[in-house]
Amino acid sequence: EQFADLNDKYKEMLTKKESQIKELKAKCENLLEQLGKEEERRERAEEERISAEAHVRQVEEKVVLLDNKCRNLAEENIRLSRRLEAEEEELWRLLNGGHKAAKYPSAVKERERADGARSAGLP
Repeated sequence: EQFADLNDKYKEMLTKKESQIKELKAKCENLLEQLGKEEERRERAEEERISAEAHVRQVEEKVVLLDNKCRNLAEENIRLSRRLEAEEEELWRLLNGGHKAAKYPSAVKERERADGARSAGLP
């Protein structure tokens, strides 16, 4: 009878341990599944970060190109303004008898030079 009681207690303890093992196994499987999902999220986040950095680099390159175009246009504007000024001076001289002494009014000339520089973004 004492042996039967010990045997029953052992079987009961064994059943409890088996139940605990099943619970722990289920928890481990759940944690592994969560870990897999977290790894997938991290991989997606890393891919998105890399994509965003590539996009930023493209935008920065476009900004540099646009800045260079703006500088080139400003320089071209200055060249054209100076050319126009020279042609206006020549026309002024021609309209005033073609004499070298006939000077284009300096106030007009200076105002136009300043307007051209301002339109080119220069002080």
